[in-house]
Amino acid sequence: MTEQCIRNCGWLEKNKIIEKFPYLCNLNTNITGIVIGNDLDALLSAFVLKNKFNWNVVGIYDLENLWFDKNLNIGEFKTLIKN
Repeated sequence: MTEQCIRNCGWLEKNKIIEKFPYLCNLNTNITGIVIGNDLDALLSAFVLKNKFNWNVVGIYDLENLWFDKNLNIGEFKTLIKN
């Protein structure tokens, strides 16, 4: 029943996903670093994005904190995640 609802709502239609998230099809994107949440879903997503687009994880956040690579200063960090 849930799968049918998802299909009827268009969540599994490739063209709707591409329309909503066009950067996922553009390999010439300016994104070089991503910030992820601190859960398993975020880690798995980061693994896929690293393999597909070579995007590195440069930060991790939770509801109260943001941690980023100690080798970066805040200016470099902002440059990496700015689209």
